[in-house]
Amino acid sequence: MKFVHNPTPFSLDYFVTGDARGGQHLTAVLSATFLLPAAGAYPHGPLQPAARQKSVSRGERFTAGPESSLLADQQAVLFRPGCDIALYGKARTPGAVPLTEMETHLKVGSVEKRVRVYGDRVWKRRLVGLTPSAPEAFAEMPLVYERAYGGRSRYPRGQSGGLDTRNPVGIGYYESKRAAAGQPLPNLENPGALIQRYTDRPFAAGYGLISPSWPSRARYAGTFDSFWLAERAPRYPRDIQPRFFQAAHPDLQTLNPLRGDEKVCLTGFSHEGTIQFNLPGLEFLCRCVFRSRRDAGAMALDGLYFDTEAGTVELVYRASFATQGNTQEFLGLHVVHSADAESVA
Repeated sequence: MKFVHNPTPFSLDYFVTGDARGGQHLTAVLSATFLLPAAGAYPHGPLQPAARQKSVSRGERFTAGPESSLLADQQAVLFRPGCDIALYGKARTPGAVPLTEMETHLKVGSVEKRVRVYGDRVWKRRLVGLTPSAPEAFAEMPLVYERAYGGRSRYPRGQSGGLDTRNPVGIGYYESKRAAAGQPLPNLENPGALIQRYTDRPFAAGYGLISPSWPSRARYAGTFDSFWLAERAPRYPRDIQPRFFQAAHPDLQTLNPLRGDEKVCLTGFSHEGTIQFNLPGLEFLCRCVFRSRRDAGAMALDGLYFDTEAGTVELVYRASFATQGNTQEFLGLHVVHSADAESVA
């Protein structure tokens, strides 16, 4: 029986993970869930931990099954080069007043991203060709990749055409004028690359996680060939790149883990106004105990997940330790706030 000493109020789990060279590691993952402050005013005190802490994700979860947007990625990975930042929620107009378009904005420290949100539109036949119809008014819009550019081209009689594999669950990809006429445009767009013609091919706009099977992420997974099947399976290919383990939209992947005290501004996700606060500035130390040795290291903040529907923000911290070829030597873990590091010395 392995021991886990976790005096924090947060969730802790551990995994045996592998690297590209075939080495095994013991990876500790801590998930800290906090309540988002009320919108419209800057909070006077620190973030409050949620009474119900999210457990560390052990598998992928989707919004509506495997053929839908990825809601949560599995955390059984050795490490991430930087931090994944993602948001699940809806665009909400100020005061719930219906609008035909609006802009949302997420900012964490120096990292920021905007998504333009439109009401429902279709391609209309006009003398100059196909042009977007006027958007319908909305007060809320789901921020999922089903509403972003991509998907499969379809024809008036229901025949299926090609697929935009960069976002196979999306909408708005059409192979011909005949396929596009009368069909919907995406609701979510990149303000710097707005769609003007049905032949435009922008990358999907959004704040959500990217599925590991989508090419923008899968290209980093390495080579699954006959050598891998005969010599490596089920381990990772030798040429896997660490970026494969980052599931955030490319615009929301940082080069390094976050410090953990960054200022956050979330605009366009609440009818009441902007949600703004500072991350709690927590630091954790993990000590991994093996039968004949002890290793210790600071835990890196490599996951930051906002859920404006649940009103929470989850911070994920990670530390990994080489097993030196014998996972049976692993006895247990201590995790504490760095300020209490002497307790795991």
